[in-house]
Amino acid sequence: DQQITNYGIRKITWTKNTEGEGYSRVYLNDKPVFINGIAEYEHKFGNSHAFTDEEVYARASEMKSLGFNSFRDAHQPHNLRYQDYWDKSGMLLWTQMSAHIWFDNPSFKENFKRLLIQWVKERRKSPSVFLWGIQNESKLPEYFAKECTEIIRKLDPTASIQRLVTTCNGGEGTDWDVPQNWTGTYGGHHNTYGEDLKRQKLVGEFGAWRTLELHAEQPYLPNDNVYSEGRFTEILETKIRLADSVKKEIVGHYHWL
Repeated sequence: DQQITNYGIRKITWTKNTEGEGYSRVYLNDKPVFINGIAEYEHKFGNSHAFTDEEVYARASEMKSLGFNSFRDAHQPHNLRYQDYWDKSGMLLWTQMSAHIWFDNPSFKENFKRLLIQWVKERRKSPSVFLWGIQNESKLPEYFAKECTEIIRKLDPTASIQRLVTTCNGGEGTDWDVPQNWTGTYGGHHNTYGEDLKRQKLVGEFGAWRTLELHAEQPYLPNDNVYSEGRFTEILETKIRLADSVKKEIVGHYHWL
């Protein structure tokens, strides 16, 4: 019998953020790296997670060709064939254990830890892994996040040294609480988007996809925090009225000429 285990050798170093909590720069083999990352949901309509080798390769190679140098599982561990591609192509992997789900009962916690151990063992020898993401939009209580972080450290001696353990959006109990930047969507204002992004150093997600009015020409509609379907309909109807008004002005102007 024969078994082959792939591995790689590399050094990852983090510098502390002198302006506050968290970290400000990552070094790969002593060279600074600007993380230009992308994430994806491992889903396909009608197939869920059932991807062929060719489909995984096509998705991964497309991300690489677009200039990204890092990948984040969103929001749970992806097929290990992705990881094989990241190892071979030099991409950095921010692997993610779970989404924002929490049940405070013994069976959930035991199952969570059992899956966490399997997750780490499957990925700890991979040179592409540089962050262990324990929870997206964290709902884990601090005591349990600490317990899970200690499990990761025991299974992976590089954890919290080279591979930081992360949570996000106010989570506690890990090495780093990384924000998700949706300034102007869930809170804040779109005018401070750029400054927020620079201050946060690293974000797991960013965008403003719910502030639809920002795609319109001035004057913009008020940027409120009501994201209901009725609000979207109101925005759409307003844009249609504005478009009709502009069209009438153009036609009238044309006839006048």
